[in-house]
Amino acid sequence: MQCSKAIGIPLPPPPGGGGGGGGGGSRKECGDRKDNDGDGLSAFLEFALGGSDNDPADAETAIRVGIGTYHDGVSTDDYLTIILRKNLLAQNIVDFQFDVSQNLITWRGGDAVVFVSETDNGDGTATLTWRSATPVDLSAEEFIRFRVSQNE
Repeated sequence: MQCSKAIGIPLPPPPGGGGGGGGGGSRKECGDRKDNDGDGLSAFLEFALGGSDNDPADAETAIRVGIGTYHDGVSTDDYLTIILRKNLLAQNIVDFQFDVSQNLITWRGGDAVVFVSETDNGDGTATLTWRSATPVDLSAEEFIRFRVSQNE
């Protein structure tokens, strides 16, 4: 059995055959990759975001991407911004990484993204805000993503 999830991206069959292929919803999922509520977020991701894998409405409020206006100490500009909820109980279990890209092939983290804030929501979650280091008017096109991994 292949345990994987892709949202709208067909996956190749595992080495040696044995099924696979097709979209993420067409194969059996297991463990932390399970998606009980069918919202496209795995159980592990919902845990990291402080959501519930039994409530598909959580996905709509857990992650927001947009343009935010920030002052960088010199000037005020608009930046590509990502805002997401984080499970404070998962702090020592999961790691969040943020990246930007201008072509969806080469991704940059580090000083290409800027931490803006973390606000405790008082319910066991916090709201994280990160932004691109490049103002919108200086970039022809830019994408932002986050990755969640389990600490070992």
